[in-house]
Amino acid sequence: MKHSNYQMPNFVSVMYKKVESTLRAGNVDLTRFNQFCLAVQLFHLKRYRESIVGLRFSEKDESALNDLCEVCHFHPGKEDEGTEGEILTGLSPELFGDFGPITKIQLLVNYFCRYEVLKNNCDKSPVLENDYNAVCTNLETLRHEFRLPARFKYNKSKRRDNPFFKGGVEVTIPERTLPEPKDTVTPESFAVSPENVAE
Repeated sequence: MKHSNYQMPNFVSVMYKKVESTLRAGNVDLTRFNQFCLAVQLFHLKRYRESIVGLRFSEKDESALNDLCEVCHFHPGKEDEGTEGEILTGLSPELFGDFGPITKIQLLVNYFCRYEVLKNNCDKSPVLENDYNAVCTNLETLRHEFRLPARFKYNKSKRRDNPFFKGGVEVTIPERTLPEPKDTVTPESFAVSPENVAE
């Protein structure tokens, strides 16, 4: 594992504590959960970079996302029917398909990360504003279901982050290892042995 300067907000830690028993039943530890959260954040940054001018998504981000997906087997999935590729899935390494609470946790992480990407950019277009409002509603619904503390402080027109969630969680990124070469070709391998030479 290589260290990283990527940090996720404290809400990730709060989520993990609230759903730890469910995650452990699905063989998901804190490290994997944090890596999944980071991968989802990068996935949504990449997804929205075409729509949001100036949204930062660098070659380092691309490499980190690829490393996380390849080593941890995270992959795009369906949020609901007909929306292939809009969320990142694969949180539990042992479960496939629709598996109840883990599916909802994956959605919770995706909604949270999508909110993080959109919250400072939602006023740039009606489409982004619609996405922002929808994701806020979905995030709040799941937040209530998992009995997480209030994610937003509301004022008249804008959702604000609860100061309780300030701070950061450092995430380590797994290193991809190159496969060992099976057979190396050398000039000697083309040499003809004397016994194979026709007389």
